[in-house]
Amino acid sequence: MNLYGAFYGFLGISLGLIWWTSLVLLEGFYRLCPPWKSKDKDNFIDPNRWLPTTLSYIWGFTTLSLTGCLPKVEGKENLKLLFDKEKKKYRSAMFVANHTSFMDIYYVAKALGFRNYNFVAKKELLKVPILARAMKTSHHILLDRDDRRSQLNAFKRGVKGLKTDGMNVVTFAEGTRSPDGVLRDFKKGAFKMAQSAGAPVVPLSIAYAQDVQPTKYIFPKRPGRFGKRKAKIVVGTPVETVGKSDEEVVQEIRKNMIEKLPESQRPVE
Repeated sequence: MNLYGAFYGFLGISLGLIWWTSLVLLEGFYRLCPPWKSKDKDNFIDPNRWLPTTLSYIWGFTTLSLTGCLPKVEGKENLKLLFDKEKKKYRSAMFVANHTSFMDIYYVAKALGFRNYNFVAKKELLKVPILARAMKTSHHILLDRDDRRSQLNAFKRGVKGLKTDGMNVVTFAEGTRSPDGVLRDFKKGAFKMAQSAGAPVVPLSIAYAQDVQPTKYIFPKRPGRFGKRKAKIVVGTPVETVGKSDEEVVQEIRKNMIEKLPESQRPVE
């Protein structure tokens, strides 16, 4: 940790305590609110947990803004392609991003804004104070990569989320962080979820997050908004999955993602 990291940590934790308190109060409200017109215990006000996701977005946006870590977002107009003119609403989609830093979670949230989504994330995140509360209250999909049953449950929840109006699913295509920032091979789980639900896949290319917060740093090393290698996330064009094989979808998304990454993060293929 350096001086900037200490400043970021102090501000993030200070605001995080307000965030955590809000989530605890919200969780209490959910437990007191009775189910309506259904035996499903989650069928009440805010059944898809949009409120905790929004609170998390506000905390992240505020922290990144005040510390100069807010990434540049490009291609946001591509999200309009998800709008179904006949049904007059946005389609649910699987968002997949490359993964090089802990900051990627916040950068993806910045790109999606106030959209509701479930993150598919490793259960180890429950060890992170405050963030664990957000993961639980928002009902994000936690995955134990060593447990087959957990993987199957995550798959089912992901498909269910993509079939739910107003919900999206977010995951990292490589399954884990790239140690040097270069894009690695993709896992196919996210693409199979999208195919099972008939949902499109949207690629998200994150640039230079590994410079902002390297793997061994507990907090960011430097601001992402300044310098030659500014943090950036690019929203790609949605790719339809219906009628395509796993490999066709993977290759199309991978090509789109690579085109938007800086040369230093592109794999040699």
